[in-house]
Amino acid sequence: MRGFIVVMLVLGCGPTPITPSSPRGPGLMNLDDTSPAGLTVACDKAKNSTACVALGGLLHGAIGRDVDLDRTRAAALFHTACELGNLDGCVWRGWVLWKGEGVMRDPTEAFRLFELTCKAKIDRACAGLATIKWHGEGTPKDVAGATTMLENQCLRDDREACTAMADLYLESQDPKAVPWATRACKLASKEACFTLGLLTYTGVGMPADVAKGFELLTRACHLGHADGCATLGASLLAGHNIAADPVEAVRMLERGCALGSFKACRVVAMAQLTGQGNVAIDADASAKAGKRACTNGDLGGCAILGLSYRQGVGVAKDLTRANELFGKACEKGIGESDGAGCYYLAESYYQGIGVAQDRVKAAELFAKACGRRWGEGCAMLADQHVHGDGVPLDQSKADEFFERACELGDERACKTP
Repeated sequence: MRGFIVVMLVLGCGPTPITPSSPRGPGLMNLDDTSPAGLTVACDKAKNSTACVALGGLLHGAIGRDVDLDRTRAAALFHTACELGNLDGCVWRGWVLWKGEGVMRDPTEAFRLFELTCKAKIDRACAGLATIKWHGEGTPKDVAGATTMLENQCLRDDREACTAMADLYLESQDPKAVPWATRACKLASKEACFTLGLLTYTGVGMPADVAKGFELLTRACHLGHADGCATLGASLLAGHNIAADPVEAVRMLERGCALGSFKACRVVAMAQLTGQGNVAIDADASAKAGKRACTNGDLGGCAILGLSYRQGVGVAKDLTRANELFGKACEKGIGESDGAGCYYLAESYYQGIGVAQDRVKAAELFAKACGRRWGEGCAMLADQHVHGDGVPLDQSKADEFFERACELGDERACKTP
């Protein structure tokens, strides 16, 4: 159990609500070029509404190795498609308005769009309509009516309704989420399979079953769930409750990265840069994955990309750029993975790598890394206190930081007397 929780903390994964799938209608199938560039031309110049929705879906989820996350543009594309009369575009616009993704949140307009498109018998829209009724934003709260609506639809094998029902029960930590997620997963809902996989693995609402949990996460990944692939990959990399398999771990992480899990990009970038988990070192692939993670807001990915620039592997060596990336991760981040940026920047100041050597500044940054649960940062700060190097000589503080470093898994600190 603890191993899996560690994987989830590293990835920051959790149950994900439903979102509409990209369209596969005649308007898209008749296009000669369905690449992002081709879809852009078809949408902007030919006013092909299906192309607008498809491009919006790619940008909304950063789906594809060369597609970066741009939810503001995605929201605008859905609006354009909806204005052109594309009901899929209206459904997507309803969801982004409901969640406030790339646009100001507007539950009232989301409700109007869902009501309009649900009348056209678009299942995803009806699920959205019931979701808003359940929460009572943009329309009077009607839990009973929403429940009846979703249950009836789900029993008619509407997977979006089953998924929405599971998500709503899960929000209130109601074990009724399990049977609805089970039904939705059988109907090929990637979101439900992912959620059910997490619940099954950890034994929430049901007996824990590691093997079954991984089976469900694998199904979620194969159905295109980015975090499902990321979770599998991280588990296979670390060997948590499953035999470690570095080759399959990289395959799953790269799939998750391509599907829009930037945490997966970060994890595979570090593994391919350092050989972590016996992964074959591939500096070029690491730099590409780190750049994708960093460009799309994963600050831990910026720190790893910074290492590539520091070492000059996969990219031209550039110590100034490396320290800029470390600083970006350290200054803007708040999580454990972002502590890497503080640690690597501290190393730069400690050793004078691309900056003037400054042991006082290094200590401040090691302390910041330690505060973000980066064990090596605690250990280096302890060393500085042992020697009075940039900080006051203080064995008591040194012991305190060595103990903290050991708790965070730093092996050297654990061996320190």
